[in-house]
Amino acid sequence: MNKKATTTIIILLTTLVIALSIFLYALIKNNYSFNNFPLIFSNYSENLIASEEFDDITNIVIDNKVADIFIEENSNNKISVEIYSNNNYEHVITQDDVLSITLKSKKMNFLFAKTNRIIVKIPKTYDKLINIESSVGDIKIDSFDSLTASIKLGTGDIKIDSIKDLNISLGTGDIEIESINTLTGKKGTGDVEIEKIDNFDITSGVGDIKINNLNNKISLTKTIGNVKINNLNINENSTIKGTVGDIRIDNQNNIYVSGNNRIGDIRIKNNNKDSNVILD
Repeated sequence: MNKKATTTIIILLTTLVIALSIFLYALIKNNYSFNNFPLIFSNYSENLIASEEFDDITNIVIDNKVADIFIEENSNNKISVEIYSNNNYEHVITQDDVLSITLKSKKMNFLFAKTNRIIVKIPKTYDKLINIESSVGDIKIDSFDSLTASIKLGTGDIKIDSIKDLNISLGTGDIEIESINTLTGKKGTGDVEIEKIDNFDITSGVGDIKINNLNNKISLTKTIGNVKINNLNINENSTIKGTVGDIRIDNQNNIYVSGNNRIGDIRIKNNNKDSNVILD
């Protein structure tokens, strides 16, 4: 390497070090904000900043910037809210017929900030709507067979034990559900894994979809990713459309499967062309 090239590299590296130093100093002084996104998550914050209990709630609305959200069972018939966060975050909780919970950042969090938590505890029989809009964070919902939820999530995973219905708008993240009646909406990048579902109506960008038991209807439009259904038992006409990826159904009820593709093989067994129910 000649002397001129060596000098150029030294100048570039020196400039980079200076730029990074200025950047880190600015972060420490909290002069910059990147949509309130903390650089590195570590363990959960144990700093309880809110703890309230409510009666007679029609719906629950959660507006969250950076926190993991937990919907858990309460031991009584009340609805309780707990928020754990560091001092850089502020919350607003209001109650009318609708319980509204907001958590947002006052300023930029630096390295190794502890992850915030919003814990909402509801009765086992809760049958109203929970509306969650979150920028970044995972969402975990326990088993509530009568619960209806709407989730708009930028980045994060969704894990659900059991609910009635869910509408989603997910940018990036995986979805894992044990049992649900109806799942609708759209997702960008991430996998979907469901143990038991009746109605599946999703537009998917990139990611695999695995369903163990599907019992009534499927309407799936996907761009890239594989689809695997172990047991299909549909009662209504259904569609699966994909651009890139395999589609595999191990067991199906007595239906007619109509398939077409541009590249690849189609293998269909136990196909009943006289059936009134069609999977296209």
